[in-house]
Amino acid sequence: LLADLTATFVNLAADRVDEEIGRGLREIAQFVGVDRTTLMEFSPDGSQLPRVHGYARAGIDPALGMVASEQFPWYTQQRRQGVTLVLRRLPDDLPAEAEAARRYCAEQGLKSHLAIPLQVGDTIVAAITFGTLTRFLDWPDELVSRLRLLGKVFADAMTGKVTEDVVAG
Repeated sequence: LLADLTATFVNLAADRVDEEIGRGLREIAQFVGVDRTTLMEFSPDGSQLPRVHGYARAGIDPALGMVASEQFPWYTQQRRQGVTLVLRRLPDDLPAEAEAARRYCAEQGLKSHLAIPLQVGDTIVAAITFGTLTRFLDWPDELVSRLRLLGKVFADAMTGKVTEDVVAG
C-alpha cells in the first residue's frame, strides 16, 4: 500500500492531488479496518486544523469541518507540539484537561483514535487521524509507524501542490 501510494504521487499534477488523497484515505481505512480517517492541515497561525480530506465507511459521519484551538484546546496543543496521540479506549485514555474532547468522544461514540502529526522539513503542517466507532483498536507500534509513513506521503503531496499552485499562479 505504501509503495502504491508513493508511486501515485510521483509527478502527479497539482489538480489531481486532492482526488488521489481522498482515494488513498479510503484505501488505508479499508486496509486498517477503521471507520473513518481524516487529513487535517494547520491554518497558517496554527490555531485551527481544517479537515481538508476525509473518508468514512457507509453510515458513519466523516466529521469534516474545523478543529479550533478554542473548541478543543488540549487536542490542538498536542497537534502543534507534534505529539502522536494513541488513544485505545475513549474517553478513558484522555487526560482530565481534555474535557471538550471527552464530551466530543461521548457524543460521537468514538471508541479509539490515532492522530499523527505530519512534518515537512522542520514544520508540522498537518495531521492524519484514524478513528473507530464500532470497536476498540489497539494501535500497535508497527502499525503507527507505517501509518506515519503513509501520512508523510500525503503531507509531501499537499506541500508540492501548494508550491506548484503558487508557481503557476
